[in-house]
Amino acid sequence: LMATIWTVFTLLLVVFFRDPPRYGLEEQKRLEAASRAAMAEELSDHSQRSRTQSKDASRSSPGIRRMTTDDTVVGDNLKAAEDGNHDDLMTMYSGGVSVWDKDDDADSKMMGRLQDGDTKEKPPESMWTEFKSFLRYVTFPVRLCLCLLFAKVFVIEALVSSTSSVTKNRFQWKVKEVGTLGFVNGMTVIPLSMLIGRLSMSYQDRQLMIGLLLVGLLGTTLLVDVTDIMHPSPELYNWGETLAVSPQRYVAGYFLTYVSIQSFEGVIGSTLSKVIPTALASGTLNSGLLATLVDTFGRACGDLFISFMGSINIRQLLNLLFIPSVIILLLCVISVRRYYDIL
Repeated sequence: LMATIWTVFTLLLVVFFRDPPRYGLEEQKRLEAASRAAMAEELSDHSQRSRTQSKDASRSSPGIRRMTTDDTVVGDNLKAAEDGNHDDLMTMYSGGVSVWDKDDDADSKMMGRLQDGDTKEKPPESMWTEFKSFLRYVTFPVRLCLCLLFAKVFVIEALVSSTSSVTKNRFQWKVKEVGTLGFVNGMTVIPLSMLIGRLSMSYQDRQLMIGLLLVGLLGTTLLVDVTDIMHPSPELYNWGETLAVSPQRYVAGYFLTYVSIQSFEGVIGSTLSKVIPTALASGTLNSGLLATLVDTFGRACGDLFISFMGSINIRQLLNLLFIPSVIILLLCVISVRRYYDIL
């Protein structure tokens, strides 16, 4: 039944779905077109000034048809003039293309490309051409945001999907306790997201990123049981040990990690919308599809990671999951600080 419903839905989507007009995107494209026109006008003025300067240089120095601003060429020309090689100098400049002429040609080509971008209609592109163009527009800031999104989904999936296995084998929790924990944490997500939205009006996205990542790093650190590394117990967990992860400490670490990393997703989306090119805002291969693919891939990797670590040692599952999570969040903090200026 479900396969039939999805098949019908897919066929209806293919037949009837049309990309709706996006007025904000069209406005952004008009602004970029105006910017290209202004750049073309500036290049035209530069080309005109270059021709005027070259003509003035030809009148002032009959032996030299064009002058260049490059220090090496100027030095060679002066040395040739001092040595009396006027014939060679005249031959060189009369037979070749001057630097000014090359600059003029480059300006003309650039103006043509800029004007073509405004006037010529692009032919319909194949899927492979669109895919190559799509990859070209995935700039480094976009890749950085997508890597942060992947890390967020991976850590959250490792935290949430392992709750029943960890709590059952470690604290002997039943479904009621696990459901209560998920319910309480879920109730806090919306108020925290509203708080982050309010803070985004006073603080930059990259500042909020650092703060939320540090809170998440603190939460995952609370979930690392040092006593299991030093002297693991064959039973549930090391009762009575100060550094052992007790149920209270697990709930605190779970809460801090869950609410901070979940709120982190909204900040990533805000940053991604600022750094992504407008070319990725329409068509089939767009920023929404890219974020969805990264999100789905992160969840799949998180589930596979839980299964793999559980097959190694179910008793040490807590450390096997959250020591790598601590490392991932630490790398995220370092990456945001390292590339702070481009976010």
